[in-house]
Amino acid sequence: MGKYKDISGTHFDRLEAIEPTERRRGGHVVWRCRCDCGNECFVSAGNLVSRNTRSCGCLRREEVAKRDAERDTLVEGTDLDRLTQKRRTDNTSGVRGVCFNRRSGKYMAYITLAGKRRYLGLFATVEEAAIARREAEVELFDPILEAHGRKPTGEG
Repeated sequence: MGKYKDISGTHFDRLEAIEPTERRRGGHVVWRCRCDCGNECFVSAGNLVSRNTRSCGCLRREEVAKRDAERDTLVEGTDLDRLTQKRRTDNTSGVRGVCFNRRSGKYMAYITLAGKRRYLGLFATVEEAAIARREAEVELFDPILEAHGRKPTGEG
């Protein structure tokens, strides 16, 4: 199988290297690993040694759950601050929740609430897509914001 450093039985944070595989990633042997949580995963020796991969993914899920539990703006799976945040700097349409769909040649509007993205439709102009997005914000975001003593999206 070629030369490699045998790290069988070695622990790297939550992962224990079990056995090497025939696969290579970035020039490194890919190891079958067992996580402290009981899951198995495959990780390159380079990622193990550099600590780029520290678990099967359970550590990340725990960190996100802990962060979310500590936030006082998280209500029913929705971060109230995100409902009123400004558009991202990498937004190319100029409107939050609107992007250009190259396949159709139209503007697509969408809105995300409680981690679920809702498709609002395809529109000929960015203005039409912005109207659809705004109507969805009023329908979906405003009742939640008002119920928690926040200004509706239209009163910024």
